[in-house]
Amino acid sequence: MVNKLFHTILSRIFGGAIGMPSMAVVLTTIITIPACTDLSQDPAIGREPVEFPGPNEYYNAIWGSSVNNIFVVGSNGTILHNDGVEWIQMETGIDITLTDVWGSASDNVYAIGSTGTTLHYDGKGWKPLQIPATQNLTAIWGSAADNLFVARSGASILHFDGTEWQSMAHPELEQINDIWGPSKDNVFAVSSDGVILHYDGSEWTSIASDFPPLYTIWGLSGESVYAVGSGGTMLHYNGTEWAKIDSKTKDGLYGIWGNSDNNIYAVGVNGTIMRYQGNVWREQPYVTRWNLTDIWGARNRIIVVGGYGTIQEFETGS
Repeated sequence: MVNKLFHTILSRIFGGAIGMPSMAVVLTTIITIPACTDLSQDPAIGREPVEFPGPNEYYNAIWGSSVNNIFVVGSNGTILHNDGVEWIQMETGIDITLTDVWGSASDNVYAIGSTGTTLHYDGKGWKPLQIPATQNLTAIWGSAADNLFVARSGASILHFDGTEWQSMAHPELEQINDIWGPSKDNVFAVSSDGVILHYDGSEWTSIASDFPPLYTIWGLSGESVYAVGSGGTMLHYNGTEWAKIDSKTKDGLYGIWGNSDNNIYAVGVNGTIMRYQGNVWREQPYVTRWNLTDIWGARNRIIVVGGYGTIQEFETGS
């Protein structure tokens, strides 16, 4: 998940201020997604995105608890929801750029953005949430409702234990761009400094460094973790050490997801989609030339999001 850069990532521009709740009517269907396509058949996805009848916003992140409960966040306070049938625009009452989204359940979802903006969804609607932050918020992840991490611009991390928010001590960095972990006491964070942090349930420490700027971290388990970033940078952690991987691209990578060690996708600048099937990474045909900022999947379904209203859905193949 790009989860979540500001000036570091191209085209991520914050602006606006908190507005009064909008009286706009929620659209019944705002986005038409093309029929699912198997990415293993390369020529099949070489088409231009459709013209969406909904807002052509810059979408920054996607998260879902299931294929029937998916959220996308982006510029101008935009939050979209998919119930497995259609996409609707949800009322947020703000026009601030939202950068990341995460939830522990379908009725406990958080969206974060610039100037400390934090929204909470209880299954009925989005409401503003006050947290100790006025800076831009860059990443959110948790292992449970009572173990939530939020990164603030300026490389600081907040932790929520279900009752209160507290600042966490960690090595000084320029900016933390993403957080992910396989468990509550095994959490990773990546930064614009090219540093990887690790949290063992007690403290954050630096475990790897001297890489180009890193934008996203994600994994299948504690023994298979990936970090991606500037210039096609890709790293893999096997539970013991980090190793560089040839991603076969020089384009910046903003998102990564897979459903097995032999079926992983990475997305990034100018519509780049790379796929790994157990041997080497291979570039997939473009579906858009807009930046792809994030990717989410479940079973054989993946969805990529990005610039100018880009939301594309595919089947992963095998």
